[in-house]
Amino acid sequence: MSFSGNYEDGSSKFDKIVSVNIYELETCTVPREGIKHWNTMTCEWLRHYVYERIKPKDGKDPALATLFTNLVSALWHGFYPTYYNCFFLMAVVAEIGKDVYRLRHLFWFIPYPLNGVLRNLLIMTSLNYCATGMALLEFDKAYKYYTRYNFFMHFALLGTFFILRFAMLPMFKKSKTKAKKD
Repeated sequence: MSFSGNYEDGSSKFDKIVSVNIYELETCTVPREGIKHWNTMTCEWLRHYVYERIKPKDGKDPALATLFTNLVSALWHGFYPTYYNCFFLMAVVAEIGKDVYRLRHLFWFIPYPLNGVLRNLLIMTSLNYCATGMALLEFDKAYKYYTRYNFFMHFALLGTFFILRFAMLPMFKKSKTKAKKD
């Protein structure tokens, strides 16, 4: 089902149906790209049939569309509570990535190669933390796992999201608007 023709040298191509793009996943520097390359066909379906249909057309913040799309993905996976926790946190990680991009001028002091390595490290740590809870399936096992880390990543992700979205972004939007008026 994955066969899509031949290369010029005659060898076969099997890239019609792809589940994971390993290299792109492991080297991503944007959360959205990491999520996209993990389960490519499902992500494409969710983007087309859920996200694109419910995101605001007026350019407003699509955070609720991201959250709802991840809720649909969790429903698709099943009814374990760990799925909902995982996909909720992944939506938060994706939104943090958008906010960090909007505030990229604050990170000018980090040299370019190091910047990419740090972003990749933070993304992989966040996504692995989220996915480990999901892989455990049972609530008590996942709870023990998260308890061992004192729910640190939960607090760190939610705290970062709220600080970026509701404190830093509005502050820099005001200063940008004020600069345009002057």
